[in-house]
Amino acid sequence: MAKQKPRMITAQDLYNITVLEHPRWNPAGNEVIYTQLQTDKAANGYKRTLWRWRQNWEEPRQFTNGGKLDFSPQYSPDGQKVAFLSNRGGKPQVYIIRVDGGEARALTSMPNGVRGFNWSPDGSQIAFVSPLNSAERRLEKQGKFPPPPPADELDGKMRKVTDEHVEAERVDPRVYSGLPFKAGTDFVSDRFSHIFVLEVEKKEAKPRRLTDGDVDFNAPEWSPDGKMLWTTTVRKPSQDRFSESDIVRIEVGSGKVERLPRSGFYGMDPRPSGDGKWVAAMTMQDSSSYGHLPRLTVFKPDGTGWRDLNLEIDRSIGEQGYQYQFYWAADSLGLYCLIDDQGWSRVFYVDLKSGAFSLVCGDQELIESFHQNAAGDVIFVSRSTVHPPELFVCRRGKQPERLTRLHDDWLKQVQVAPTEEIRYKAPDGREIQGWIVKPPDFSPKQKWPLALNIHGGPHVMWSPAAHAMWLEWQLHAARGYVVFFCNPRGSDGYGNEFRSAIHDAWGEADANDILSGVDAVVSRGYIDEKRMAVTGGSYGGYMTAWIIGHDKRFAAAVGQRGVYNLMSFYGTTDVPRLIEGEFDVMAFDDPEKMWKYSPFAYVRQMRTPLLLIHSEQDYRVPIADAEQMFTALKKLGRKVEFVRYPREGHELSRSGEPKHRIDRLERMTAWFDKYCKPRKASD
Repeated sequence: MAKQKPRMITAQDLYNITVLEHPRWNPAGNEVIYTQLQTDKAANGYKRTLWRWRQNWEEPRQFTNGGKLDFSPQYSPDGQKVAFLSNRGGKPQVYIIRVDGGEARALTSMPNGVRGFNWSPDGSQIAFVSPLNSAERRLEKQGKFPPPPPADELDGKMRKVTDEHVEAERVDPRVYSGLPFKAGTDFVSDRFSHIFVLEVEKKEAKPRRLTDGDVDFNAPEWSPDGKMLWTTTVRKPSQDRFSESDIVRIEVGSGKVERLPRSGFYGMDPRPSGDGKWVAAMTMQDSSSYGHLPRLTVFKPDGTGWRDLNLEIDRSIGEQGYQYQFYWAADSLGLYCLIDDQGWSRVFYVDLKSGAFSLVCGDQELIESFHQNAAGDVIFVSRSTVHPPELFVCRRGKQPERLTRLHDDWLKQVQVAPTEEIRYKAPDGREIQGWIVKPPDFSPKQKWPLALNIHGGPHVMWSPAAHAMWLEWQLHAARGYVVFFCNPRGSDGYGNEFRSAIHDAWGEADANDILSGVDAVVSRGYIDEKRMAVTGGSYGGYMTAWIIGHDKRFAAAVGQRGVYNLMSFYGTTDVPRLIEGEFDVMAFDDPEKMWKYSPFAYVRQMRTPLLLIHSEQDYRVPIADAEQMFTALKKLGRKVEFVRYPREGHELSRSGEPKHRIDRLERMTAWFDKYCKPRKASD
């Protein structure tokens, strides 16, 4: 029997991709735990489960039940237990389970859930963050909050219904005296995140709150002696709960909070060294463009001796889930960190004394998260242009070893389009890096339609292995498009000057970088210039609209969750300070500048058929921008269509409901097909 030819990738292949998160070594350095996220087609959602791997095991083994939402695991300091967050009881709580098996037990029962935690150095306590409002804090001081757990399942169900009714009545109407008033996919609550400590083994122990006031605190890190907690809190909570943050330390015994600000900077993710002599953190200039490089900084625990480590290498520290990826070495003589560089992310070690960076592991790949043990062995999650996420271990001085093969069977069934790097010159001579993904059956002897993709941010770095985008580019190629994408000026991964080059010049500074890349691909002779499409999300949506308002070469465009009117965006987004940092003004103080740099100002020049995709609960880039664009284009008689996704926010393409994510992919390619006429879906 003849071997069946691999098929083309489809949007439905989203269900075949598994995501890995938060790998962590145990203290002995011979075992790893991590989170595995799978798409649940039947439930139109996701499952997060914990998995373990030991150095004598051939492959990882599932550790928690597949029907639960378990995440963010951490070994206890003695390695005998694992604490993790789980939604299995409703709102996220801290659960503990023994490594040798048994049932997980809920350690916390906070009515508003838990948002982050860490073990104390001796394993006797856990510090965690949970939100409360002023009334709940008063009840807590009286010993009346949190309430006792339900007596049984029926009591729990009845209490849930009652609590939901009381909460709905309590916030009707909603009253605000500060910013933001909405974020993510919901309205901002009057609850503020506070830090608690809880004894782990003491029966009926109650959490002890250390912080107070109408101010948010982030997840804490313990000092090595267990006497202090390190965290951050916003600088101007009465004005903006998302404002710049200061590093603080908190005495565990007394609850005394001390701010340790760095003059001219704000701080994030403080982590003390094991010997207690230093604290590492991320700092950022507080009176300049968001384009400037975030700094990996070390300082003394008393708030002196600030020193930046990554300025000489001129590269950023990588993130996963809004948490920067850096960790102290066991001997406290240096740090392991993830470095973003020209489309790839690799693990480096930086020596504290010399400041020298040396490569630990990583090649042509996107390492998303990692952790090292005391011996310097690194466990990491990696993506590449030929495979979705897999787990690897890199023992010190040796080549990485792949531990999972989650996608091998699926990859044998489909044709993965090859990815090619391209370097080209912008009109002013600046070199720009981009990539081309050609259809699996590509032939240079025929003409192909082009799909230009533009990234958001704007200060991010696209990798050819980027999360969510890899499948999207593969789908476009499978449908018969040559895909092109690049990292224009403003992107991360190329140094501070490159990253900040679009300051006060959105659209003007980077459009030529993008369009010069299109010209470079067209010059190769296999692109049909009458069949070119453009798309992008967020700032990429901004650039899509900007380009079709200034350039007529594209036959189709798809603007996704885009910023189109800077004035209205400033007044409706949860991050108005983005405009202040990028343009050095409050929007209402310079409406002429806001209009000049708004794609909406050029709506009369837009002739390209445009599909607008937006989420109804996107409070980062509210849907009003898309509504204005749609209304104007319809009034002008242009070809335009508007797709609104209920229940979704700004992260639709990455973590929205699976059916919505697939629908989005199919609508995008259908719009391209309508005006660029590539092969049929059945081909």
